[in-house]
Amino acid sequence: MHGRLCDSLRLDDFSFHYESTELQAGGTASTVRPFKIQFARRDGSGLLGAVIECTSLQEPMRLLLKHSGPPSLETTCQYFDTLAEALIPLQEWQRVHAEARILTQCQPRVGGSAVDFLKNNLLRFSAADLEQIGGSLSFCGLKFDVPATGETDSLSGPSRQVQVEVLREDPGSVYIEVITAWTQWVQRMQGHIPVLDVSAVRQIDQAPSKYLRDCYDFLSDKVCSLGRGGG
Repeated sequence: MHGRLCDSLRLDDFSFHYESTELQAGGTASTVRPFKIQFARRDGSGLLGAVIECTSLQEPMRLLLKHSGPPSLETTCQYFDTLAEALIPLQEWQRVHAEARILTQCQPRVGGSAVDFLKNNLLRFSAADLEQIGGSLSFCGLKFDVPATGETDSLSGPSRQVQVEVLREDPGSVYIEVITAWTQWVQRMQGHIPVLDVSAVRQIDQAPSKYLRDCYDFLSDKVCSLGRGGG
């Protein structure tokens, strides 16, 4: 597996680490031992890595792809597609869940305040609003979840989680996290309650880059427009 990964990317400097958990008391020889395989390499100032994890026979195996400090979206997409195909080829495995997560850190223009940016551009507090809660803010943030729409198309209607905040340990920056998820079994809303629709199945059959681009487009087009005063 390590050799296939290195050959696919034409890189030979990936580290390899394997962990296995011993059988619990009473376990049998046929029990699948939980395991974790990790690959990683330095990529400029960031890190490119992959983790394959199996926690039990009753749970799907997990493939986690990570790229910190990427030079561009295109580079990350190319890496992720190649890594996934080398480690867990689509034609050999049934995929049941896809998730893309983007974390980014932004700083206001020189002399700007991260708290003021969120307060004025995102939350849009008026002076009267602030007066009601004490007159000023030292930290603030916004978090919201968007439920899946119940569509069975490969990419349409995923669930989304968004968090935008100023952290106490770094008050000069705005931190943004967007998580977009596609599940094989589709949920439909009954009023305000998500209910599993066992008659609807979504095929998780796209390359990782497709899911990552969807998450990035939502961040760029929708989330960022909130701070620019857009819809």
